[in-house]
Amino acid sequence: GLKSAEPGTWSAMIRSLLAQVSVAAVLTDMTIPGLPLIYCNEAFTSLTGYAHSDVVGRNCRFLQGPSTEGEVVYAIAKAIRTGSRALVRVTNYNAKGRPFRNLLALHPVRDSNGEHRYTIGLLCDALQTTACGNLKRAFGLLPTRFEAGLAPKVFASLQRIPAEAQRKQWAEALLVASRVAWVADWDAALSNVLSSEEALHAFGSHLHQQSPHEAFQLEVCYRVHQALASPDGQSCIELQQAVLGGGPSHPLLARAALES
Repeated sequence: GLKSAEPGTWSAMIRSLLAQVSVAAVLTDMTIPGLPLIYCNEAFTSLTGYAHSDVVGRNCRFLQGPSTEGEVVYAIAKAIRTGSRALVRVTNYNAKGRPFRNLLALHPVRDSNGEHRYTIGLLCDALQTTACGNLKRAFGLLPTRFEAGLAPKVFASLQRIPAEAQRKQWAEALLVASRVAWVADWDAALSNVLSSEEALHAFGSHLHQQSPHEAFQLEVCYRVHQALASPDGQSCIELQQAVLGGGPSHPLLARAALES
């Protein structure tokens, strides 16, 4: 069984208990802007390969990557925002950049005033049956409330988060929001990018580094967008011949070919 925690703040006591469980666990203080993790146990470092020092002070978005499902990220964000319990399967990445299927449980903890003060996260390899069973059992045993006096709000904790870590959190948040926007409405997201030179430049620079082929496709889309927006039919003819090769020389036919 688990050893009783030494008397102290609620945060210190729950950390003492989480340190003894075999399930990967993290703790977030909901009163700190940016929602950085304030604790992870040894099981978490074993599962993900991240050292404790690489985890504390960062939002858990660092586990996300190219194949992380946007709709699941949205469900996670909604659960955290509404203070709801959630159990989801999501594609995450370990410290070596390798993807793994993660069974993630989110559990809100409120103080005696009813305020959502902490979120406990439990994680395991979703392909490991025994680990999943252990997680689900632990999920049902987590505390839901504590006396408010056991956890005074200390906003000074934010000052210990390095500025670079905060910048990374912001960049990761933007990346996730962008991914969700593209999943929700691809056409509208592309239209927004094409209508803003700043957005086009930023997104184009990112694609040139990550996927040159897709960067070329974005450039073609931009040129088509410009040609279709121009009253000059000659630009449609020139672009139609350059992109599609040969074809009609009449502006209306060239416009129709580009729109298709």
